[in-house]
Amino acid sequence: MPFRDLKRDKKRQKEQTPKRRTMKQKQQSWVMTGLKALKVIAMLATLIFAQPGLDWSSPIDHFETFAGKMSAGRTAVPFELDLDPKTQDILTPHGFANACFQVLRLRVGGADLHAPVCSTWVWMSRGSTLRSACRPLGRSDSKKVHEGNVMTARVMVLMILAACKGCWSILEQPQSSLMSCHPTFQRMLKLLRIFKVTVKMCDYGGSTDKPLTLFSKIADILEERQPSKRASGECPEMTVKYIDGSGKQRCKGGADLKASQHYPPLFGKCLAKVRSKHLKKVRSQARQFLRRAAQEGGELDDRMGTNAHWLKHADLYPVLSYLTNNAVDN
Repeated sequence: MPFRDLKRDKKRQKEQTPKRRTMKQKQQSWVMTGLKALKVIAMLATLIFAQPGLDWSSPIDHFETFAGKMSAGRTAVPFELDLDPKTQDILTPHGFANACFQVLRLRVGGADLHAPVCSTWVWMSRGSTLRSACRPLGRSDSKKVHEGNVMTARVMVLMILAACKGCWSILEQPQSSLMSCHPTFQRMLKLLRIFKVTVKMCDYGGSTDKPLTLFSKIADILEERQPSKRASGECPEMTVKYIDGSGKQRCKGGADLKASQHYPPLFGKCLAKVRSKHLKKVRSQARQFLRRAAQEGGELDDRMGTNAHWLKHADLYPVLSYLTNNAVDN
């Protein structure tokens, strides 16, 4: 019996063994498998994966936009305008592309938290923004109102991208906010199963009642909460009443209104506790979702009117143009 050429056999075996996928390839595969949504969002994700110089080797567990003080809760990758106006401004092509990249590198079953700027959505600004439940987009000649509309639509894109990998998304707004009436928000609700929960910050040691609405993929999001005593001290000045030049009574934000947007530490701790409790369940459901999506297949929604809606309201044309100019062939 002739001797076998061991070197040749090892070389042949090596050639026949499929190459191990990189983390970037895994992330792209997971996203495209789970993305049962819009063609324009799939195009956005594809262009993000085609950007040079991005580090895909280290997936992240948590991502938080509009992160503020980052004082409590789980460790997360923050996205906050004050940290870096160039790369963390969701209204610029570069900033939004960065936010999409962070969401796309979340682990399967990861978590993302969003608290978009609410100043043009709450009851106090209705007189100047002209927003209403029937007319949520408000006045078209206001830059602030327009930016609020685009910001909301772009956060919806981030939540859909996160849902591709079964991530646990949370969006927070004051109870009086009309953000959920935004037409793109409504379209997101048709694509994802979202629960709505109302809580009060005074239950977590906040100095004011400040009721918040949380939109989440988990129904019992704050089941672990334990009402605590309200923070001691003087009652914060949230609103100020005054008489305008025509003799009408008006209302404006008080000196302490801005500071009230920060979460009490106990609120962050409760969110972290719920995340820990549901971690295995969320990751297991995410893996099941991806396996089922891979088996079912299906095509992206390429209806012109539907994709045009997202292109317009999320102002995606400059983002896609920016990404196209920087993309490299894989």
